[in-house]
Amino acid sequence: NTDLEIVLHGIWSRVLRISPQKLGIHESFFRVGGNSISSMQLAAQCNEAGLPISVQDIFRCRTISRLASSFKGHPVQADRSLEAHSQDGSLGPVQRLLPEVGHPKAPVDSTLAAFTDGQLEEINNGIPPGYEGQIQDIYPCSHAQQGMLISNTRNSSLYQQVYRFEVVRGFDAPKVDCQQLVRAWHAVVKRHGALRTVFLDIPGRGFHQIVLVNAIDNVIIAADGNHSSTCTQKRPGTQDLYGPLPTLIIHQEYDERLWIELHISHALLDGVSLRIIEQDLVKAYYNNLPSSLPDYRDYVTYLRAKGDTEISLSYWKKYLEGAQPCLFPRLRAS
Repeated sequence: NTDLEIVLHGIWSRVLRISPQKLGIHESFFRVGGNSISSMQLAAQCNEAGLPISVQDIFRCRTISRLASSFKGHPVQADRSLEAHSQDGSLGPVQRLLPEVGHPKAPVDSTLAAFTDGQLEEINNGIPPGYEGQIQDIYPCSHAQQGMLISNTRNSSLYQQVYRFEVVRGFDAPKVDCQQLVRAWHAVVKRHGALRTVFLDIPGRGFHQIVLVNAIDNVIIAADGNHSSTCTQKRPGTQDLYGPLPTLIIHQEYDERLWIELHISHALLDGVSLRIIEQDLVKAYYNNLPSSLPDYRDYVTYLRAKGDTEISLSYWKKYLEGAQPCLFPRLRAS
């Protein structure tokens, strides 16, 4: 292997969390688990190592070998010191979305105090039954979330994700305790506001996300011996963006194996976030879950402060000049 292939191999292995011994230089990025999110992480870490590689390059070349060959005739100096980059799950450059210092926080007008009593009552009626009065926070959706929610109003099956895993005990470890797994999930839900979030289209304010104080009933134990039984059934969190919360279903099979399914909107969880939820569930099972966590509200605040609304509005008015209006459906019928 060339020095360039060695550096690329180390970065791919780290980003995709694959053992270097199991990753070949001729394997397709997408066949070994790559996706749009990890391609951005990969491109960022390659550039950090001195390799000017874009997401488009990764999609075009797809393998380490072809990516390295694309530099023939254009010598580059790769920083091999980054091969020893930490593999402890710390945030990479793409995941550090919020600047640590130097960026003023813009006020988000959708705090609880910004709503009238009448509006809060209407919001309270739109959250899942049994959670009335348990609103922790309300803030706007990001533009990416809004796009998904608009698409979902046209087709309720869009962006509804089901992630399925087998819970495997470690070597020489006791069998997995289902109740302890439930307690671990409750701890993860308490830590991550996204797992306590529902969406609502507030009249005059648009799409908002409502974070509830707790969500202890969003886990179901199904002792049915069939881990695929929920695929065709209507379960909480799979069809309706309104009432249900993200839901975890634990399947106990007859041979004592456990499978878990997480039903959640893609507007709340992406591939990178899923990995964090997995890691936190394991930590919580062993009572080792950290307490502090960045707030997604801060990211939304950052996006709103970063964009120049007037410039954006002027651009889209010019771009859409002469276009026929399109009436989008509301999330909830008035």
